[in-house]
Amino acid sequence: MRHILLRTLLVCCILVLLLSACASLDTVEKMEEAIAKELEVPSVTSFAVEDVGNFRFIGYKNENAYSFAVFSKVSDNGWQLEKVFRSDKLLKRGDDIFVAYYRDCWIAVSTNPHLDHVEWTGDFQANVSVDTSPALIVLDQSHYYASVNSPSESFAEYLFYDSDGNIIQ
Repeated sequence: MRHILLRTLLVCCILVLLLSACASLDTVEKMEEAIAKELEVPSVTSFAVEDVGNFRFIGYKNENAYSFAVFSKVSDNGWQLEKVFRSDKLLKRGDDIFVAYYRDCWIAVSTNPHLDHVEWTGDFQANVSVDTSPALIVLDQSHYYASVNSPSESFAEYLFYDSDGNIIQ
């Protein structure tokens, strides 16, 4: 009987630890803590939040580096950290402009104060205005395809413009 009680207690402790480790993140502050923990840094500061379907993209600043993290929805108010993109792993595509592709979304992180809009061309076309710096721009390209086209087989090109219409190199 004592062994059964000890085993039951041990199983309960393990369940509590697992549940707390997988706890839903329901505030931006908790999400910032999760990002900092993943990066193994004391803290990060978020500068933008973009919800796309069941995903939340959070632009963050860590010291002098800017990047983003992705959370997936686990409940009505809860999110779970899915992936942290480190700034040194993003592709540089312009003066202080970096991009990545994740789950049918193009993501751009910019600290360029002259960035006015982003234009996507190729198999689909989109134009997204930018009015803040730093900026997190998320384009869910799956909305631009008919059901017969697959976003993973698509071609897209993006250009970054200043307010005078000049391409930012």
